[in-house]
Parts: sequence; C-alpha cells; structure tokens
Amino acid sequence: MNTETKINEVLVLKMTFFYNNEWDDSLREELPPTLELLKRHKSWKSYYDVWTILVNLHNFSGDTSTGLKEVNDMYHDAKDRQDRYGMGMAYYAMGNVYSNMYNPDEALSSYQKSVDIMMELDSLPVQLSDVFSYYAEELVRAEDFQTMEHVTDQWQKFLTTYYKDENATFKESEKANRWQYYYLACAQTALGLGKLERAEEMLNKVKELGAEEDVYVQRMWLYYVAKLYQKQGRFQEALKLNDQSVSLMMDSDDKSVLIQTRQQRAEIMEVLGRYQEAAQLYHEMYNLNDSINSHDVKQQLTEMNARFHVGELELEKQRAQYRNTLIIVGIVIVALIV
Repeated sequence: MNTETKINEVLVLKMTFFYNNEWDDSLREELPPTLELLKRHKSWKSYYDVWTILVNLHNFSGDTSTGLKEVNDMYHDAKDRQDRYGMGMAYYAMGNVYSNMYNPDEALSSYQKSVDIMMELDSLPVQLSDVFSYYAEELVRAEDFQTMEHVTDQWQKFLTTYYKDENATFKESEKANRWQYYYLACAQTALGLGKLERAEEMLNKVKELGAEEDVYVQRMWLYYVAKLYQKQGRFQEALKLNDQSVSLMMDSDDKSVLIQTRQQRAEIMEVLGRYQEAAQLYHEMYNLNDSINSHDVKQQLTEMNARFHVGELELEKQRAQYRNTLIIVGIVIVALIV
C-alpha cells in the first residue's frame, strides 16, 4: 500500500469518526477540502464514501433540501464517470433523503436501485449492509412484506457471499451484528405475512448471536418477540417483555421509539381489559405525536413546499390527528363504562 492510498484511507476514517461522534462543525469545515484532495488523488471509492457522509450530514441534521441537492450532484458526478459504486452509494443516500422527506415511493425506488447496482459489482462492498438495513426499515413502515421477502433473499445472498470472500477483513462481533439485523428483518417479514413459526425461528437466531450486545438490537428483539406473543395470544408474556422495553427506553429521547413501545403496551392493555391504562397510554402517544408534528414535520413540510403538494400533506396530517383523537375518545368511553 503506497503513501497516497494510506492517506486516502485515513481521511475516510477521520470523516467517519467525526460523523459517528456528531462533530458536525468539524465535518462542515473539513469535508469540502477532503473531497477535493480525494478527487485529485482519483481515489473514487473514498471520494464517494466521503460524499455520502456529506449528504447524510445535511439530511440527518434536518436540512433535507440541501441533502437532496448534494445527492443529485453526487449521482450525476458518478454517472459522468461511469462509476457504478458511486452511483450505488448515491442511490442509497438518495433513499435516506427521500425517507426523511416522507416520500416512501421514491425512497423505496432509490434503495432498490442501489441494491441492484452494488450487487452486480465484482467485489461486494460492506456498505450494502447499511443499504439493506435502511431499505428494510422503509418497507416495514410501508407494510410491504411481500417485497421484504424478496429483499431478505438478496440480503442473505450478500452476507453469505461477503463472508466467504477470503480477502475480506472483519471482526466477528461485526459479522454477528450484521446477521442479527438480517434475522430481525426476516422476523419482521414473517410476522407481517403471518408465518409465526418462521418468525420465532428468526428471533431465536437473533438471541443466539447475543441480542443484549447491541441496545438497538435488544430493543427490537424485545419488541418483536412481544409482538409474536401477541399474535399467539400470550398477552401476559408479551406484557412482561414490554416492561423490559419500557425500562430500556427510560433515558431515550427518540419519540418514535417511545410511541412504538407505548402503542404496543396500549394494545396489550386493551386485550387484558385494562382500559383506563390503555386510555392513558393513547393520550401520552397523542401528545408525543403532536410534539413531533409541531417540530420535525413542520420543518419537513416547509422544505418540501417547492417539490410536493403540501396542502395534501397538511390534510393527511389533520386526518391522522383526527383518527388518533377518535381512538382516545373511544378507549376513554369504554373505560368509563367499565
């Protein structure tokens, strides 16, 4: 490995470190000159890896309009060079941007294009693990479990091929973690399709690989095992697992996670006839959702004004709030009657 190649690798690691530790000011200062240097070195894989970090910086800090502009520039740059890896990474980053802009159709299309391109590369890049993970999350939100089944087949093919590559370097803990995400996606798919035995098998595989080693994996495992128990009619056992989820999320500021955990708990409480507790949980969910709408969604709607039919989005938001209100009112009425 020559000196220039070493420098390029160090630059990518440095930008990745800044990004993972949320050193946004350092990133904004150092990303542009880093991209220029990688361009001069013609280190195209590193170049597009760093450009992806720049897109994600804008996207996940809430500036999706700038993120969309960056990712379009990135895609056309890669297309002009006929760099397939760059095009695949651009579609992946594009999927993330569209997902944050609440445009699932474009997000799903972008993720699939990324998979199609990168699965055809001579050497499968480890970045496909992230592509499949984000793609699966979007499919779960869309409840498109038929497509999920196909995507998990591709995901398994990637992981199997990647870890058979004698030249690939990896840590056993990272390998286990990537398989866990795959098995979780398989469990989500099976639950969505009503294949409960398959779901239980996949969740057991997650557990065997050490679900407690990763907080996100542990939370997801608890949530989906509880969901499996709900479908099997084992509601007391589901409630115990939900108790663990609540305990795990005590210090979390992720409102979507808090809503998901409370919604599952409210559903269990309803079935167990504990209507007043269910009503209180729905009320908490409504307040959390209203808080999200008043901050994150308002910002997203402003940025999307020039690209989408904002009036329709506002109308759908009002419909969703109205549906939530009806649920709460219904539960409260039942609670009062009982």
